[in-house]
Amino acid sequence: MKIENDGRRTQQEKILKYKDCFYRGDHLCRRTYLQGEPGSGKTSFAAKLVDDWCNVHESSNESTQKQKAFVDVDTLHKFKFLFFISLRDSREQTDVTHMIQTQLIYKIYAADEWESAYYLVLKIMRNVMYLVVQDGLDEWSGIEALPSMNGIPKDHCIVLTTSRPWKLADERIKNSQIDILLEVYGIIDSYGFSKRILRHLLDETKDLNETVEQFQIFLTSRDLDWISSSPMLHTLVLCTWVDDMAESLTGSSRCELFTTLLENLCKKANPQTSYFDQCYPSPVNCFSRTKYVKPNMEHIDVIAKAAFSFLFSNEKETSLVFSDINLSAHLSESTKQFALHSGLISKRKSKKCYDNTSSFVHKTVQEFFAALHISNNTDVIDNVICKYLKSNSDSYLDISQVLIFLCGFNILAANKLSALMHHFNDVRHGFIHYVFQSVRHRFDHSGFQSVILSGYREAVANKNTPIDLHLSHFKVRPYIAEDLINIFALNAPRARSLHVSRVINSPVIIRSQDASTYLCQGPTPVSLAACDYADPSTRAKQKEVRLSASCLEIDLSACHNLEQLKLEGDITVLPNALAGLKKLKYLTMDSSCKCEALDMSHYEHIEQLELKGDITVLPNALASLKKLKYLTMDIGCKCEALDMSHCEHIESIKLGEGVTLLPHSIIHYKNLKCIKIRTAYKELDLSMFEDLKYIIISTNVEVLPKQLLTHNNQKLNFIGLHGFDFNSCDRKAMHTWCLLNGADPVLCADYTPVLPSIQRIQLVGVTCSSTWLRSLLTTLLTLNHSVECFLVDCDITSLDHVKTRVQPILSSSPISELDGRGIEVTITTDLNNTCEFRCFDDSPGLWETLLGLGVNNLSILGDVSTLAVGHGSSLSRSLATLSQLKTLTMHVFDYTDLQLPLSLKHLTVFFDALAPSELRHLVNKLSAWTHSLECRLSFCCCSDPPVIIPPEEYILIQQELECLQHVDVKRFRIYNWIPFTCKWSERDIVVNDGDHGDAIVDDELFEVLDDFYESSGLSLISMRLKINCV
Repeated sequence: MKIENDGRRTQQEKILKYKDCFYRGDHLCRRTYLQGEPGSGKTSFAAKLVDDWCNVHESSNESTQKQKAFVDVDTLHKFKFLFFISLRDSREQTDVTHMIQTQLIYKIYAADEWESAYYLVLKIMRNVMYLVVQDGLDEWSGIEALPSMNGIPKDHCIVLTTSRPWKLADERIKNSQIDILLEVYGIIDSYGFSKRILRHLLDETKDLNETVEQFQIFLTSRDLDWISSSPMLHTLVLCTWVDDMAESLTGSSRCELFTTLLENLCKKANPQTSYFDQCYPSPVNCFSRTKYVKPNMEHIDVIAKAAFSFLFSNEKETSLVFSDINLSAHLSESTKQFALHSGLISKRKSKKCYDNTSSFVHKTVQEFFAALHISNNTDVIDNVICKYLKSNSDSYLDISQVLIFLCGFNILAANKLSALMHHFNDVRHGFIHYVFQSVRHRFDHSGFQSVILSGYREAVANKNTPIDLHLSHFKVRPYIAEDLINIFALNAPRARSLHVSRVINSPVIIRSQDASTYLCQGPTPVSLAACDYADPSTRAKQKEVRLSASCLEIDLSACHNLEQLKLEGDITVLPNALAGLKKLKYLTMDSSCKCEALDMSHYEHIEQLELKGDITVLPNALASLKKLKYLTMDIGCKCEALDMSHCEHIESIKLGEGVTLLPHSIIHYKNLKCIKIRTAYKELDLSMFEDLKYIIISTNVEVLPKQLLTHNNQKLNFIGLHGFDFNSCDRKAMHTWCLLNGADPVLCADYTPVLPSIQRIQLVGVTCSSTWLRSLLTTLLTLNHSVECFLVDCDITSLDHVKTRVQPILSSSPISELDGRGIEVTITTDLNNTCEFRCFDDSPGLWETLLGLGVNNLSILGDVSTLAVGHGSSLSRSLATLSQLKTLTMHVFDYTDLQLPLSLKHLTVFFDALAPSELRHLVNKLSAWTHSLECRLSFCCCSDPPVIIPPEEYILIQQELECLQHVDVKRFRIYNWIPFTCKWSERDIVVNDGDHGDAIVDDELFEVLDDFYESSGLSLISMRLKINCV
């Protein structure tokens, strides 16, 4: 999984090798986390890894025979020692060193050897590479987020930790602490997994392959293919099927599956049969068809109470693993023997009898029994669970599986428990909102939403009604839309945020109760299965959502507590659809949304309004929005004569060309920090703004001849101009530029002023001369900090008055202000007279900006990959005039003969393609240099058009250089490209300087190669030369 910059964790490619668990490329990472839902195979994977490690060190390949994944066991050979720690068995301990002592040393060595064994372990850790496997972080109850590694030498320590996802969502576990994040999704090969298990269950009279086929057919016929996501459930169903006890299995109910497990285990301990009836009714619906449960019901009730008591104990260290003494306090001897004999509880012996511990066979089994106890004793929700969550407010997600099972047992109790958990979710995390310049303050509520969604499905699978599971934050995404909107219908009055994603598969209509649905053509809307109850109050909620074959309708008229609404995709908002949202604070509609006559005048709590789409806003829509702070109306949004005069607390204004403003709309805003106006506005008075940090205006804006407030000169850090012509005779562009930069236009004839606080400049569709751009760079080089200047779709006039357009392209740079348009040229200035050009293409006008520029360090690079220099003569003439240039770095596609300034001391050039003849021409030219010069050259051994050239043809040139007395060849390394890995591998070192710090193989510029290189035997050479250096 990939951790995004905003903290989101997104799924990437599937991995099937141990190397991918511990390495990024050739770099060994120190902290790997494996997350997965209950029963998905986290512990199984950890156990397989340990087994494979043991076999590797015993020179055995037994464990990987006939396997399709994770067969690269040689990767594990790097770890000379492995320490496996079950965190559930050390819940009371905080240090990994203590866990190693109690779980490993104390069990392997005699008491008089413990101390020496511990020192031996520490000595091992200091001298060899070792792996620590921490299994079950979510089952560990430490105060800190992670066990402490204090006392462990970290130079050789690699740690693999398994956990349920909710635990890794703990904000105390920083993304920077996770080097690799993996997620296990269950069984790769369902057929092979079944076959391996059946091999141990069947006698010789049955054909193994035929039996596996029959089981696969059974899974499909009962709609149970999904269980491959859980090795535990897959094994359970398989064993049940072998015992001819799987006839009752249908659908996707977890309660049903675990009831089947319970039935099997009861049969093992007590084969007596009996059915529930009217005289002795089943305590839960899923027990009603069992025949081995009723005779053992007395034991089951006691075990369920014990499971609940342990799980909700404030003594977390004993909630999953408990001593014989604690177990005996809850279970009689006969019940204990039943639990052990059936296999519900497992016992682990210690060298000392009083240290023996017990636990349920799996945490999920304990959660199943705890839910059963709650179902039959609902008072514990108020008397026990409520107090437990008050003392352990972060634990509400830890009992998620209990809630899901309870939805299958007792929906009324589940409704009550969900309300309690919902309260702690809101108290703990608040809700998502988006603020100025897209800085995101959020907590992802998808974890709790997933719990409620699973609980809803469990209730539906067991036909339990009425469902009233509490949820107030909704994010409608693919694959979950249908069930989630049903849950939304049940929760409309308590909904606080609704995010309908652009990836939903059908058009969406947002309406109010009395709005017309004429836009939704198709069959009559169907009733919601989950809402088809006898309870009138629940049935009435069907009006909140209508789902048909052609569209989805969502009625917001009952959402009186909705505070955030974010709409993305093909969504139509009907007139007055938002009329009842009196508490709405944040409204976002993206560029694919549609709405006519949007009136926001009654929403006095609105703080952020972002409208980007086919949206028409009424002129007085903002009249009563006195709390409005962030306003965006752009990309298709239209409004005639918008009145903003009442928005006294506004901090950000972004208006597109489709919006027109009333005169004097933008007045004295004390809090205004950001303004972006591309619409016509005649009277922009900069002297009104006291706290402005960001401004973008188009040529449609007329700036009054009033300068920024003096103290504001130290705050404004972003200036953007769209469509201005600095070559125009009316000098409007220069006049505006001077005013934005706090200067008097009359006094700026000979230079281009820049505010000392400026950090970023954006020029879009601007026409200017190379002379003006050079003047701007000259001023920027005098500042004591870095400044980025973006040029998009600009015309740069060269000295011969020829315009050369800087065309826009798509860029990977996350510059939200560009509204999706590409960045063609990025010029960055920095301290020590440093300047960097990142270009997609070049032009004479662009290179003329360098003429005589007082720059010491210059880099010329490609914007996305390499730069193909098309105007080498212009670049060469400009470089020759840089009399102060000391360092030049270039990344170009192929060779261009350039004239270098005599002041140059360091030259670094990366070529995507360089033929031997071109290299010879280059080094001959450099060898003729009369001053001292250090050169670093890296290039792919090929020509343009691409023809692979053997590196041996370049070695001849290196040998010629070795014969020159004033040239010292410090490095000549050859690398081979490894296909499909995006990595270079060192092949030969002809000359080695011992310095790998600037090796081109580590540079991001050579990570992307085209399909031709991907499949070929391409080589790369890295050279370092010293010329006339004493």
